[in-house]
Amino acid sequence: MGILYGFALGIFPVLSIFANGYVVGYVVSSSVSSSGVLSLLDLLPHGIFELPAIFISFGMGIKFGSFLFYKEKAKKFVEFFVNSIRVFIFVVLPLLIIAAIIEGSFISFLK
Repeated sequence: MGILYGFALGIFPVLSIFANGYVVGYVVSSSVSSSGVLSLLDLLPHGIFELPAIFISFGMGIKFGSFLFYKEKAKKFVEFFVNSIRVFIFVVLPLLIIAAIIEGSFISFLK
């Protein structure tokens, strides 16, 4: 969704990045205050792979939204869209799959 949000001048990916940072900060703060600093180890599998995937997606959304500032809008739209889909398939999707496998095995390991 981060890529598609960029269609509107890249404004929504920027807002989503701030919202994501706020939520992660709140969760970290609540976790540390209730369970101590070692509770951050539970968030580690989430942060190593999922957060870079999210930020790459939002970055592509911001880049995708910049097609409106070029003279050949249709050409840049197609170029940015194809490149965004390529990066999504070969970078973001593998990161999310790895994160899902690690989190699934990490959570079942804890129980």
